[in-house]
Amino acid sequence: MVAGDQADRGRPSRRSRLLVVGSPSLDLLHLPGRTVRSTGGAGLYTALAGRLAGAEVTVVAPRPDPMPPELEQAAALMDWRGPSVSPGRLPHFEIDYTTGGETVYRRAVQGSEGELLLEQLPDVRRGTFAYVGPFLDPGAQLAFCEKLAGSGARVGCGTYEAGIRAHRQTVHRVARACDYFFCNAREAELLFGSAREVATEPGRATFVTRGSLGARVVLGTHVAEIGAVEAGEVDPTGAGDTFCGTVLARIAAGDHPVVAARYGVVQAARVVTGIGPAALLAGDAAERPALQAPGRPKRRQGAAKLGRPSGSRLAAPRSRKGIGLDSDPRASLDQNRIRRVARRIASSSSVSAFDFTGPCFPEAGHPAALDFFFAATVQQFGFWTERAGRYEAPMIARLDGVLRKGSDYLWAAYLRWLEDAPEALAPTGQSLVGDAEFDRRMSDDGGGNPLPARRLHSRCARAYGSDMLALGLTPASLLEEVQEAERPLAAFLQRLDSVGGYKEDPLRKKSALLAAILNQRPERFLDFGSCGGSCEDVFEDVPPIVDYHCLRSCLRLGVVTVTDRELARKVAARRVVTADEEEAVRAACYEAVEQIRLLSGRSMGAVDAFFFQNRTRCPEMTEPDCGSCLADPACAHRTELFQPVFRTTAY
Repeated sequence: MVAGDQADRGRPSRRSRLLVVGSPSLDLLHLPGRTVRSTGGAGLYTALAGRLAGAEVTVVAPRPDPMPPELEQAAALMDWRGPSVSPGRLPHFEIDYTTGGETVYRRAVQGSEGELLLEQLPDVRRGTFAYVGPFLDPGAQLAFCEKLAGSGARVGCGTYEAGIRAHRQTVHRVARACDYFFCNAREAELLFGSAREVATEPGRATFVTRGSLGARVVLGTHVAEIGAVEAGEVDPTGAGDTFCGTVLARIAAGDHPVVAARYGVVQAARVVTGIGPAALLAGDAAERPALQAPGRPKRRQGAAKLGRPSGSRLAAPRSRKGIGLDSDPRASLDQNRIRRVARRIASSSSVSAFDFTGPCFPEAGHPAALDFFFAATVQQFGFWTERAGRYEAPMIARLDGVLRKGSDYLWAAYLRWLEDAPEALAPTGQSLVGDAEFDRRMSDDGGGNPLPARRLHSRCARAYGSDMLALGLTPASLLEEVQEAERPLAAFLQRLDSVGGYKEDPLRKKSALLAAILNQRPERFLDFGSCGGSCEDVFEDVPPIVDYHCLRSCLRLGVVTVTDRELARKVAARRVVTADEEEAVRAACYEAVEQIRLLSGRSMGAVDAFFFQNRTRCPEMTEPDCGSCLADPACAHRTELFQPVFRTTAY
């Protein structure tokens, strides 16, 4: 029986929380051809965007009494705390937006912003997400940031061009003090030399909005580019702040920073299609939207608005459904077949989560098991070869006299490493491993390293070890930290978003796999599920673990259809696809697997075991053994299809 009544068990039933420090303003905007009055201010846009992205929002800002009519609707949507002031003492701006795309400030009045005091901040729990807007006095912004960070909050901060020009060193200190720093391309140029020179310390993220070019996410040395969408701009005010609020709310809800930024681009684009924050007031607060194909670059239009406190303008879409991203038309879900496959999995007693014990794994209770799994799971990718732009064969090599395929070989090689030099699998050892040493540790019975992308593997080992050391973490201390969180799994995945080898994949395949391993091992290193206590209504489960075996099964089962003819031909011919094409198919498979989990009522560990075991029933190089597959009655039998062929360290 399909457990439809459990269809929400994987989503937190409580909304994330966001604290915003920053004042609303009453503005006069001179747009091409007309002049309008509007509410504004970084705090207001950030708060409304955070609410629309699913967060419960508390605003710390001067609160006008009586409340101006134009602020009444916004005030009713937030928990607004702060000193009472007369409406005339709110900050206000008079701004010209020229037809040439320039922004000119005729007037900027600080008003009562300076009356915000550190003592007016509410007590925050460790892990609370907060945003401190770009004060006209960057020193005050820094003080609020440091106060919140000292209380254990995860803090985001924005900036503005005039503040950088007048107080560059202070703004630098703000960027170093916060966890998430937001700026536009011009501001990045003033602070760092250029947007391409932006770098962050491990554990911190910088988001650079680039107008019609989209946005850039910087996670340590890893950089991800987010494409923009087509614009239909009416009023560019507040797009940058809308991006900030959306991103922080989505990260607080559990999204990877790159996924959060994709939602941020969409929502920032949406807000410029109306006057002021009208678009943010028009919708209901959204629960987490289904992850659809990430925003690939569309036709570009317009240029970034530079140098205003509310950040940069992002190109706007013609239409959106809620705050989710448009589905990529190149891959679609078959809901009927998803339900049929889910029923088969739900009714089978043979589908169960794997406990990751056996001859390729450390025995239960091994003192270095955590180091083994953290270091080896980083390497779970790329077990296939390519020739002349096409998939050639899966990696199979002999180790200790046994022919082993792909991940089985990797686990066995790392187990040998564990038995020979367990200390080398700790973060310090991995950070120092050279290419030659890595090759030796991965060598087969013939003495060579058979991993097809061996230099990518050794780089991932070093990136993992180096980031863990920079963060002051060991596997044991990381688990101790996250186990005390309200949502341990969410905290675990978020921590790995800062760790090399894991952080680069927005869909978190290796992070999810590691979480499942640690939860399903006999030691139960990572305990999650229904967390009890103050959050007893929250159920946690790992996100879909989408590797190429899962991709192949989804396409052959028919739960996902590649609707683009050229892409379908490339997949069937096993030709190398582009990053954009791979992403379209993988995002659709991610959503299909998530729906199968929800509808079947089984854990993701069990659903993943089904898809991973399908590699033997529906393999790469030989005819499928359909009779042994429990999903056969629900299968579309599209056996000519293959997984998208694309080299990545994600899977």
